[in-house]
Amino acid sequence: MKAGALYVEGAAEHNLADVDVSFGDGLTAIVGVSGSGKSSLAFDVVYHEARRRLLDSLSLASPWSRVPPARVRHIGGLAPAVALGQDSVIRNPSSTVATASGVHPFLRVLYARFAQRVCPDCGTAIEILTGEERLARARAILDGEAGELVVPLVTRAPGSHARLLSLLAERFGEGALEVDGGAWAGRPLDAAAAHDIRVRTATLARGPSVSALRGALATADALGAPVVELRADGGVHTLALAPLCPGCGRRVPTLRPADFRTDREETAAYRLGGLTLDRLLALPVAEARPLVGGLDLTPGAARAVGEIKRRLEALERVGLDYLALDRSSPTLSRGEAQRLRLAVLLTNRVENVIHVLDEPTIGLDAEQVRRFLEQVARLRGPVLMVEHDRTAVAAADEVVELGPGAAREGGRVVFHGTPAALWRADTASGRLFPQRSSRPRRPQVESAEAVGVRGAHLRNLHGFDCDFPVGRLSVVTGPSGAGKTTLVRDVLVASLEAAEPVGCAGLAGPALRPVVVDQSPIGRNPRSNPATYSGLANRIRDLFARSSGRAPSTFSFNRSEGAC
Repeated sequence: MKAGALYVEGAAEHNLADVDVSFGDGLTAIVGVSGSGKSSLAFDVVYHEARRRLLDSLSLASPWSRVPPARVRHIGGLAPAVALGQDSVIRNPSSTVATASGVHPFLRVLYARFAQRVCPDCGTAIEILTGEERLARARAILDGEAGELVVPLVTRAPGSHARLLSLLAERFGEGALEVDGGAWAGRPLDAAAAHDIRVRTATLARGPSVSALRGALATADALGAPVVELRADGGVHTLALAPLCPGCGRRVPTLRPADFRTDREETAAYRLGGLTLDRLLALPVAEARPLVGGLDLTPGAARAVGEIKRRLEALERVGLDYLALDRSSPTLSRGEAQRLRLAVLLTNRVENVIHVLDEPTIGLDAEQVRRFLEQVARLRGPVLMVEHDRTAVAAADEVVELGPGAAREGGRVVFHGTPAALWRADTASGRLFPQRSSRPRRPQVESAEAVGVRGAHLRNLHGFDCDFPVGRLSVVTGPSGAGKTTLVRDVLVASLEAAEPVGCAGLAGPALRPVVVDQSPIGRNPRSNPATYSGLANRIRDLFARSSGRAPSTFSFNRSEGAC
């Protein structure tokens, strides 16, 4: 056995028949017919024991809630494990692709600390500077020519402002005053009208000294206005110490990263690349990544930008570049949810972790499978992948096949070697994978009825019509992200359940009651079993009750009275 390998001895969980097997670093595909024990070995033995030991070592479990050990004699080389099962879907309605991938927290930091502020009322850009930043900016502007320092004191405020004008004229002279965009003529102002008042506090020579410029700014600040205007090189440069709009005087509040968790009216003032946060989140991953990477921000933003790019690149590598960042997590298909979790794992810099995957290539076309497996190869440590896809199995480093059949006929290791050797093996998978099996088609019978969807337009569906014949099997195919789940689950089934159009213009055909059979767990009660789920247990209880004269509840799985 290889040093440092993960090895299992005497696994007897479910139908496993005292299985001994080892797994090396790299990708190991676990194959076999349905019911042969693949998930029992990967999830109920390896992952279960890794999770149990981790919880016990951290003392997180109370004596009443400890995880029971798996039925296995010994497991060596076991490290903490991460599982990507078929139940990877996130059901929190507040979760989105951005939050689940970890992109949203870093975007909130960028918007709160590095975004450009734009007045929601008039669209004027607002830039806030520290005192030293304002001084340096003014020196740079005045390096080429002389300028004037002007202070806006009144912005769109009604009144005669006679007292203010008198004091300003006394100190700076009437020629230094501007009223409503022009020189003040000394006449009283209309008290019912709104006015703008500015005063020129200093005329600065080209290349002024630091002390002279600092003194001029101090004189302007003494008037109490947090904004000054430096008029030079044919333009007006707004130098603000507070978040006030120089165009209309509106105050834009300073927000924290936590303030961007939900849509607030104030967040509309913050822009990155010309977009508000909600507009950026509406972009697909493929468009958001170059936009964030091309932002011209201060060096302090490099860490947050780098983390966002790393996560967006991971989403692209697993084939989720088409998803919008604000896409709700519960609307993702199970394959998309699984790949989203894989993208999160790819961004984590952890080693010596066992990854257990459950048919992660479901819903992917051949090119997407290739790209997906390239990313799986980046995971550090042993990767166990329960898989049926022949392309994915061929890319594995090793293959373990359980069988030869299902249930009592399975649970044994019938092959352990390379994919090339499996292709030559006389096992169920060895005979199936090298060739595509074909069955003769049954004669097709025309169906008189059909359920029609008209104008399907939800998410990426582009307003098309389609019919599903009644009494016939219809298969909806396409690459991942094509809209299969959206059409069937979120349009067809949702419309039939609501008895009205959902995500489409209308329904045609008979009103049917939908029954959904998906990959969701059928329950989490540890006392439940196939007999209770299928209703067979109720029939058995009734049979024993009639033959014994006792109540049916006597023979419940949860009671011991009827065991004899």
